[in-house]
Parts: sequence; structure tokens; C-alpha cells
Amino acid sequence: MWSGTVGAALSLLLLLTYSEVVQCTCKRGFSQRNVEAEIAPHVSKGQVILTVDFHDCGQGRNIRLGTNDNGFEVDAAGVVRAARSRAFDSRHMFAVRADDLDAGEWWTVDARLTIRKKAELVKRSLEVIRFPQKGSSRRQKREWIIPPLDIVENEKPNNPIAEILSDAQESSDVKVTYVITGKGANEPPIGLFVIDPYTGKLNVTAVVDREEYSVFKLVGQAYDQNGRPKEKAIELIIRVLDVNDNPPIFTQSVYEGSVEELSPFGTTALQLNATDADTGLNALISYRVLSQGTKERFYATLNGQLKVTDSNLDRETQDSYKFLIEARDLNGDVQGLTATATAQIRILDVN
Repeated sequence: MWSGTVGAALSLLLLLTYSEVVQCTCKRGFSQRNVEAEIAPHVSKGQVILTVDFHDCGQGRNIRLGTNDNGFEVDAAGVVRAARSRAFDSRHMFAVRADDLDAGEWWTVDARLTIRKKAELVKRSLEVIRFPQKGSSRRQKREWIIPPLDIVENEKPNNPIAEILSDAQESSDVKVTYVITGKGANEPPIGLFVIDPYTGKLNVTAVVDREEYSVFKLVGQAYDQNGRPKEKAIELIIRVLDVNDNPPIFTQSVYEGSVEELSPFGTTALQLNATDADTGLNALISYRVLSQGTKERFYATLNGQLKVTDSNLDRETQDSYKFLIEARDLNGDVQGLTATATAQIRILDVN
């Protein structure tokens, strides 16, 4: 009997020791000593600058994040945004600080910003496309890759966008006629792209919506006066570049979730989801809470999770919360397009 009691006590001691060791493997603080980001020479108010990652190790303490530069603000998810529009002409540094308001501890991480060089605007010259010479080697023919032509959606075309040339037109005995075929030429949408049969200049006849057509593949050919092809057909790829003309769309108008009272900081209450028909940065969505009263109790992460900020949620004091949430494209930039929805979170009772 004593051996059984001693064995049980020893097992309990080992379990407690293991638990303490596991807890000690998590170190409170920022995941990095410094973070770096590249920004444009001018940033707008509300633009996302960078993100810091703070680990509370599940202790649910009252953590407050801030910066030592009033030109930036940081939310509970660690997302640092510009507090006002401002210009930068050189490298900039500041610090993000986390304060444990209960224990009096604090941690910092250094943020370093480098300024992205301004790109020089160069007027694009007319793209002249020549057919491969018939005498080219097999290796040269394999490498005869015509770069894509780009047009911008919803913009009046700057014609001509390209010019196709055949060496046969240099002969006085040959009268060259240029023809294009494919989707957008002789296939729907018919006549969007037309070519001058005598000069080979390629034109766009209307504005294009990238969400309807993102790319066109045309075939160009040169014929003589007898209708015989003078060249090997070439493929012309025309890409439609995206502009930010579609706002985010929430998949629901109301999102409902729940969380237990006294849940620690960072506990997930619900998942938001919004989509954007654009591409690239134009479709990169950032989420945030718009209004939730005088005290922040929940925050939205960049991937749309609503999490607990206030670890002292008390069901007996307030059993539910309802507030507006925002999805903004351009990664949260103030110039991004937005959508709003409602979040409703119930506080569950804990005995």
C-alpha cells in the first residue's frame, strides 16, 4: 500500500515538473530584436508599415503596445500603421514597446525603415515586332520569344500598342498584308484588336476590364499579294494590367462568435473572410475593428481573426458585444477601397 502511494506521489511530482519545464520553454517578449521594412518616400495616414510579433505565453496579462514615435501607432495585433501622412527622405528608426500593466514588465523591439527609391517614369516606345528570319538556326528559333504586350484595364488605349514587321516588305516585288486572328480579333470579343493590313500597326478599339479578360493570345501573320504566307506565324500575348477598381466583399454581413469569460489575451473569437476581385496588392486585404466603445476588448489580425484584447471579460457585467469591422484592400492603405460588416460575440459563462 505504501509503495502504491509513493508511486502515485512520484508520478504527480514528475507531471508537475514536466509541466513547469514546458511552461518555461515559452519566453515572453517580442519574437525578434529588430524588424525592418521598406517604405515609399511618402506614406499615407493609416497605411500599414510593418508588423511585430509579441508572445504572452498564454498568461493573459494586460499587455499594451505602443511606440516612442507619435508618427506611428500600433494595435493589439502588433500591426504598426502611420498615424499621419508624412514624407521620408532618409532612413528612419523607432521602437515598439510592450508593457505588462499588471506586472510592471516591459519589452522593446527596434524598427528600421529604409526608403524605397523613386522609380523613374520612362515613356514606352512603340514595340516593334519582327518575324524570325528564315535563315535562323534552330537554337535562335527556340529563343525567339516575343515579350508580352501590356495594356491597362479601364484606360483609354494609347494606340498603336505595337507594330509587326516582315522583312518581305523590303522587296519591291512583294506587297505584304498583315493579319491577326484569335480571341479579341476574329473571335469574341470580335474587333477589340485590329491591325492595319499595310503598316502592321496593332490597335485597341475599346477599354478592357481585367476581371472579364485578363490575357489575350493572338496569332500574327504576313501574306503576299497572292495570299501566301511569307513568314512563320508568331504568337502575340497581350496582358491586361490590374487597377484597383473592386472593393473587398465580406462573405457575410454579420459574423457571430463566442468566447469564454476571462479568456486570455489572444484567444480567437471568430474568423472574418472577405474577397477581392483584383490581383496583387490591389487584392491584399487588411482587417480592423472600427468601433467597440471606450475600451478595446477585441482586435483583428491581418488574416481576419478577431481575438481577445481584454482578459477580464465578465459575462455577469456584459454578456455580448456588437461592433463594426472593416476590410480594406491595398494592405490597409488609406487609399484602399473598403467594406464593412458586423461582428457579434457572446461571452460564455465559466463556473
